[in-house]
Amino acid sequence: MDFNYEKNTVIIFGKSEKLDTLANRLASLSGEQVYGFFSNRGIDVPRKMNCMALTSVINERLKTLHASELSKDYFQRLNYYKEFSEVQLYNLFLSICNTKEQFKQYRVNLFKLIIMNFVGLNLTDGELKYLKDLKKLSVENFDTYFRFISSMCQEQENTFDGQDITLLRDFLVNSGSNQEIMDLGRKYGIQLSQSLKKQELIDYMKYYLNRAGELSKSLEYEIDASTLQGLNNMCIKYRVPMSSNMNKSQLVTYLFYILSQCEIKNTSIRRIEFSEMYKPLEFTVDMSLFKGFYRDDTKRVIHYVGEENDYFPLLEPKEEIVVDNPIPLTEPKVVEEKEEPIINEPEEIQQESMEEEKEEPKEEIVEEQEEVVEEPIEEIVEEQEEVVEEPIEKEEMEEPKEEAVEEKEEPLKKQEEPVVEEKEEPKAEKKDNSSFKLAKDDVSENPNYHNEKTQKLGRSKVKIALLISAIVVVVGVAVVFFLLMFI
Repeated sequence: MDFNYEKNTVIIFGKSEKLDTLANRLASLSGEQVYGFFSNRGIDVPRKMNCMALTSVINERLKTLHASELSKDYFQRLNYYKEFSEVQLYNLFLSICNTKEQFKQYRVNLFKLIIMNFVGLNLTDGELKYLKDLKKLSVENFDTYFRFISSMCQEQENTFDGQDITLLRDFLVNSGSNQEIMDLGRKYGIQLSQSLKKQELIDYMKYYLNRAGELSKSLEYEIDASTLQGLNNMCIKYRVPMSSNMNKSQLVTYLFYILSQCEIKNTSIRRIEFSEMYKPLEFTVDMSLFKGFYRDDTKRVIHYVGEENDYFPLLEPKEEIVVDNPIPLTEPKVVEEKEEPIINEPEEIQQESMEEEKEEPKEEIVEEQEEVVEEPIEEIVEEQEEVVEEPIEKEEMEEPKEEAVEEKEEPLKKQEEPVVEEKEEPKAEKKDNSSFKLAKDDVSENPNYHNEKTQKLGRSKVKIALLISAIVVVVGVAVVFFLLMFI
């Protein structure tokens, strides 16, 4: 078996075959078939290869990334993209590479790497021909397929999760999330949580102080006898980088403390052959697009060398929302006409106008009643002398009351329908004299004035006039008091 880098071909049993063609055929195998083949033959694939296969697809996707496709915090974390471990690359792939074409490209690029490193993996012509002739099964989804591949991969020396272990610790503190750190531990059988139990904290304190040469029997006894809060205080006192409620830095510290007690199986492969497409893309993130509440999706977020020669797609326009029952155009007009007088006139002015309209008719009622009451009272006095009874006078006394009630209703009608009353007032004057109303300023319109009775009053004696005037004043006051009580 031989591989020609210049022609990009593979020679199996003396027969040349293009690398792309062979990789595409192997990429059609299911994850279970691939895992079974490499596991049964004891071929340890470096985890770094799987990371490089993910990186090769993510590189192309980052070039066309818009600002709305990731959060601002995630774009800031992309500054550490070169140091992403397998767990972080997997999460990023799920976030932005969600098409079938990108999933297939990941499988193809993975097998290209495996074929290019056939020497280190000890792959033979027969094994590749066996994979090539395998009956194809349906390929799982990305998540399931990835788990099969990740399970057959092993760590290289001084690496963890496909990344240099000396760099991974600081990198997780700077760019990893708490959930990613816990997922990373769970992936290797380490159950992590952000809170430690009392015994877990005691064990770590003894381990740390023993390495620092500060652990004595008395201190060990003090640690064992302390409460959880006391242990937290002792961590501060003796500068132990741990607490019962861990922050991100302490979470990473505790993860590597557990890893130091575990045995991690390593692969014998030290060198991996790869091409430029597997190197992490070098780029910068334009964070100026995230100022304020508006983000500009029409511009590039990722800037890299040679971007002017690549196509940058525009976002597809969002679908317009169609309203099934549109609001009629005539409704806003009606609302505006009704609300205009209410909006333009303040509440204080409205209250004052209402009070004035209510007070004016009261004065009219009192004045008209006084004028009307004078007539029957004076007539009664004269009729007592002449011993004459006139029932008409009682009707005259009752008419002002009815008029007062009608005039009370008029100001209310004026408030509700001022326009209608102005049109109906002249029609009321054309009615019969029996139903007319007394005017406020013009008394001569009353047909009862200037009759024979009023002429007799003018010829009465002075004493009778004085007596009548006194009676009129008393009766008038009584009538006004009665009306005020009635109102």
